[in-house]
Amino acid sequence: MKRAAVGDTSSRYWRNYIGLFFDLDVRRLLYGSEERDQCTVSVFAADMSGHGGDPDQIKQVCRDMRAAYIHGVSDCFPNAEISFDRFDIMKIGNHAVDQVRREEAKTTDVC
Repeated sequence: MKRAAVGDTSSRYWRNYIGLFFDLDVRRLLYGSEERDQCTVSVFAADMSGHGGDPDQIKQVCRDMRAAYIHGVSDCFPNAEISFDRFDIMKIGNHAVDQVRREEAKTTDVC
């Protein structure tokens, strides 16, 4: 495995989030956890090693912007290039555009 992804999802009703780890090369779920912290990434790396994988072979990790995942991925996959998932990037971009729009609306006179 050369490329991995880590992110969260929740159940529809109760917002019970789980952490998920995917192999991006074959588009397969590898690991799921009810925890979503830095230790979760460490447990995944250990599980990967226990199943014949090598965390040092991971060359790219796509992850969400949770601080726990940022630190965990940096610690457990030191050779991996890091990218952020599209959802978080779009959310931040949309929020910034909305802030600018609101500020402009306050300062602009509408006839």
